[in-house]
Amino acid sequence: MEQDDPFISRMNDPNTRAIGKNIDLDSLEAFFQEAKQYRYAFIGYEEAKDSPRFVIMRHDVDVDLHYARELALIESRHGVKSTYFLMLRNPLYNLLSPGALKCLRSILDHGHHVGVHFDVSAYRELDWPGLLKAIRDELFLLKHLAGASQVSRCVTFHKPNRHILNAEISTDEFFSGYNRSFFRDIRYIADSGGNWREESILELIRGTQHPKIQFTSHPLWWIAPGRTQSEKLAALLEHRAAYAEEDLACTVNDPSRDFLLYRPSSQARPI
Repeated sequence: MEQDDPFISRMNDPNTRAIGKNIDLDSLEAFFQEAKQYRYAFIGYEEAKDSPRFVIMRHDVDVDLHYARELALIESRHGVKSTYFLMLRNPLYNLLSPGALKCLRSILDHGHHVGVHFDVSAYRELDWPGLLKAIRDELFLLKHLAGASQVSRCVTFHKPNRHILNAEISTDEFFSGYNRSFFRDIRYIADSGGNWREESILELIRGTQHPKIQFTSHPLWWIAPGRTQSEKLAALLEHRAAYAEEDLACTVNDPSRDFLLYRPSSQARPI
């Protein structure tokens, strides 16, 4: 029953948390402009050691590659280079599918890099050496898909546990985005759950007391329409349904698509 579904109940709850201050595209574009005025360079992880004043733009792509592609285009218009961290074992998108590969190529063509967003929960049975091998395997596959030159050596972790956050992970092939040099020695800020823990990224940049920043964002909160978590999640479902219809039509090879019963509402925004 729909009323017993906790996800549906959450979306219909009028008290669902509002999206945080300055989490919208106007604020993001203002951040890009002001960061350059304050002489911040937008760099990748490998460049941080030799840069005195920078922002590392990190995007964890947890739910949808189309939102990531749209964000990549907006950044490229501002001359901003970012790293998009993609999941190889994600129930919501398949990085090997034609549509996903098209999104991946678009992100790369706009000058960005990609990296592995590793889901530790998908490898619960592995010990530490086995986990490191699994990271190498996912990194190898991503390099095959994207080209080694545009894949970052930095690896980030989806919903990291305390052990991952406290570990100093560095090998010849990769290092963790939660290592001290990126997580504790510089200012770390994230839009987790569509909210800030302290000040917003715009407020932070206007303070200018932090010369080195790692900014972790999730494209869902910036691209999907809505001002609450529930509204954005509902928009995500509509958005995904529109693409599912196209994918299904291609799979069964019926160009008329008249057999499909689902019709997304006018709020769905194919990208």
